[in-house]
Amino acid sequence: MPGLWNKDAYAFKNLYERHGGFKTPVYKIKVGSRDLNDDLGLYADGIEISQTVKDSSGMCKFTVKNAYDIKARKFDEKIKENFPLGKNVEARLGYGQPKVMFKGFVSDVSFSFSQGEQPSVSIACLDVRALMKQGRLNASMTVSSFPVIAMDILRRYACMSNLNVTYFDVWNVFEEFRQNASDFNYIYNYGQKRGYEFFVLGEDVYFIKKWLNLTPVTTLEWGEGLISFSRNYSYNATNVKGALSGMLSALPFTVSLPFLNAYPAENPNANIQTHPDTSDSKNALDLAAIMVNYGIKTLTDSAGGSVSCVGLPEITPARFIKLKNLDADFLDRSYYIEEATHKFSSSGYTTDFNITSEL
Repeated sequence: MPGLWNKDAYAFKNLYERHGGFKTPVYKIKVGSRDLNDDLGLYADGIEISQTVKDSSGMCKFTVKNAYDIKARKFDEKIKENFPLGKNVEARLGYGQPKVMFKGFVSDVSFSFSQGEQPSVSIACLDVRALMKQGRLNASMTVSSFPVIAMDILRRYACMSNLNVTYFDVWNVFEEFRQNASDFNYIYNYGQKRGYEFFVLGEDVYFIKKWLNLTPVTTLEWGEGLISFSRNYSYNATNVKGALSGMLSALPFTVSLPFLNAYPAENPNANIQTHPDTSDSKNALDLAAIMVNYGIKTLTDSAGGSVSCVGLPEITPARFIKLKNLDADFLDRSYYIEEATHKFSSSGYTTDFNITSEL
């Protein structure tokens, strides 16, 4: 099982020691089988690696500034030879032995000339989901289990990025397979209906129960690793329903929850916490978060916000992060990471991430 789902949290002080005080971040980029630095003598700046559980592709982009010959008025042939569209790219970030953060292909090459600056070339790459959005299995109508169909689809892309697939459930229910969407949308939408997330992190593909691992990956404190934080509260009924849906998706999908359509009085198992302005039971159900016997605390609001911290390759989407020493009443708690962007430049390495529902 990939380390992403290790239930153990990392103490921040241990990360600090492991990564040498975050003083010497490093990167490694491979284009095909060749190392950008060691083999090609090219150096990247402004590296950004974006990871997400949303229905979009992961991305890696970087700029090469030492590939232009001023006298000859041309870019190094290495650019043309090694960065054709579709070329495989692997990017690692971290400290000491950097971690694989991205695998994908070159999707865009752009050149920049600006007075007083060295001409540069920027490379943008997308992960396998971009190809899946264009592909379609086009299998004839068949009756099969979802894992079989999903593996048939994913096998078509494994040769590009050497992907590993992680399942945490086995379906014994057979269904009629008719693919009316792209390969990506078929798997992603299937999961959305059943409380699952389909996403890619580096070389691994995940199709797992949402909120599978409730253990925070680490704890960040104001003044210790945390650079910036912003967050908004909203008691919008629609948002709370969405948060509730995410919480309930942590349950096995075979569990029946008939009380979702019941009033509190009709179902003694539903522990409802109402908003102070709630005037009747129906609104209470709309605004409440239902406490289930799954060790999940009651959700009382919808969370949204953004965080920036020191560069931590351990921070990935689909994990929780705990924030501390901000405000004990409103802000000190664990949040779900939906998207993360790792940034590396001559100024250092930072990690930005978006948070949603809280525990």
